[in-house]
Amino acid sequence: MQTEELSKQELLSEIKNLRLDIEELKEEKSDLEIMLESIAEHSSEVNNQLHDKNQEMVVYIQNVQRLAAAISEIENNSFELDSIKEFVNREDELGKMARFFIKISSSQ
Repeated sequence: MQTEELSKQELLSEIKNLRLDIEELKEEKSDLEIMLESIAEHSSEVNNQLHDKNQEMVVYIQNVQRLAAAISEIENNSFELDSIKEFVNREDELGKMARFFIKISSSQ
């Protein structure tokens, strides 16, 4: 087994290089921690947005189901305007369907 003996100057140079490496690693670690924090915050925000959109879709689907029930009511001649009245003034597709159902029911 042969041991390598380094001069004092070589050791000091190696220590200096190691210290520089440590500083670079500390900076990289700090940058990565900042990125991780930013990603965590963004992911929480995205998660909240997804939750909100999911809630909106649940309500929308419930409204579609209520309008679908109006079709059966129209077919059975048991349609009540009050069952879909809240949709009539909407500008979206649900409003169009409600107005159409009212038109159909009034022509019967």
